[in-house]
Amino acid sequence: MKDNLGVLLPVGSLPSHHGIGDFGRNSLRFIRWLSNNGFKYWQVLPLNPIGPGNSPYMSTCSFALEERYISLDELVKEFNLKYDEIAYMGDDLPDVCVLSSVGISACPLDAVDEV
Repeated sequence: MKDNLGVLLPVGSLPSHHGIGDFGRNSLRFIRWLSNNGFKYWQVLPLNPIGPGNSPYMSTCSFALEERYISLDELVKEFNLKYDEIAYMGDDLPDVCVLSSVGISACPLDAVDEV
């Protein structure tokens, strides 16, 4: 029976200094912990982008990964970036600067009225 032990832990529940767990260093530490303690499975909740009401069960896409689970720390390390070189959207601030910095001159449909 021990061969089939598993743990249900949402990726977002892993520790992180970015506010939500991701597939970075702590996920690898968790996988090592599972292996060292005889666990065979890590069951995660849906990983697709969240939909209305922050629900992963009402996603607009079932094939994409929720970008919050991508480790910024790993991106910085892998591509030799600096944190101030990473542009992000979805922080409740107007995203015009982010869009223009990557060459997009339009605003998202849900942009705030001031934009």
